[in-house]
Amino acid sequence: MIAPRVAVLGLLEPLLYAVGSAAAAPGRQVEVWCPPASTETLRRSARLARTHAAPIEPGVTPDPLVMRSMAAEWQAAGIDVVIPADYHATVALAQLSADDGLEQVRSFPLPAPSTILECNDKWWLAGLCGRLGLDIPATRRLETMDDVVAATTLGRVVVKPPSEGFGAGVRILDDAGDLVDHVTDTDREANALPLLVQEYLPGIDVDVTVLADHGEIVADVVQFRDGGELRFVDDDRCVELVRPIVEATGFHGVMDFDLRLDRRADRLAVIECNPRLPGSLINKQFVGLDLLDLGVRLAMGEAVERPARPTGVTRSPQLGDLRSMLSSAWWDEENRGVRAAWRHAVTDPVWRLTSRASG
Repeated sequence: MIAPRVAVLGLLEPLLYAVGSAAAAPGRQVEVWCPPASTETLRRSARLARTHAAPIEPGVTPDPLVMRSMAAEWQAAGIDVVIPADYHATVALAQLSADDGLEQVRSFPLPAPSTILECNDKWWLAGLCGRLGLDIPATRRLETMDDVVAATTLGRVVVKPPSEGFGAGVRILDDAGDLVDHVTDTDREANALPLLVQEYLPGIDVDVTVLADHGEIVADVVQFRDGGELRFVDDDRCVELVRPIVEATGFHGVMDFDLRLDRRADRLAVIECNPRLPGSLINKQFVGLDLLDLGVRLAMGEAVERPARPTGVTRSPQLGDLRSMLSSAWWDEENRGVRAAWRHAVTDPVWRLTSRASG
């Protein structure tokens, strides 16, 4: 059973809701610390009514003094474990834990702050994959216009900032001229040097998320997008590709990997790593893997048995499902994730309507 009192710290409202509502399973007491502007919206959720305004800003790593002040609040509130909902909260909480600033409160499993920063750096990851002999697209770092010109020999490329997440600043460019135009276009966002370019690999995106205990994988899940659905599969090859990265970094906590699968060439390659909880955390819970429960057990010093890798599909509820509910196929095991998504939506209707109305 997850610890009875959990705090969720985050700066980005959608992730706060995803992580907070995943933690707020029946019997779990969850409180949220977030920027003041998010409190009113999050309190409309039946699951996140206990929401606290903190002196933090979206997209900005909280100040160490602010973190220590919140730690005192967590201790006074009887919080057992604090869970970071996004990258900046993850970095700040890892630093607070490393500085022994949590006192009686425990942190969700996190590595050293330096490990988080390294894994989030796509250029550093490319170097690590090269040393480990793992397949990764040809990658170059662009620091000068000479680097840009040299990279035009790669042909079709993906260009991205070195350390951003959630696809920020990512562009697919078809040829050399497009790369030069992208870097020199002053009207474009997130195109300032330094940048990374990778050769473009045709195929599909595959997501692998692991929970690691000091370099040992204790839970994993593999998914890819199939139209409007997320499809979860039992695929050892994907997990074995990322295992050397987990072991080499001694990672402690959740790592979310982006892979690319080209079935025609039978090529599976690492694209990047996100050293934090994934945005699709709640979807993984829908198909039967509760990473938060497992992580909090680790934080509380409990033994964790490796769960089965989940399979099935999930997606956002649709009106067409109302007709499907009358068929026997609706109750197939593969659709348990879709049914769980429906239960999640109908038990928190005010939040769902509010979030849709606000865009």
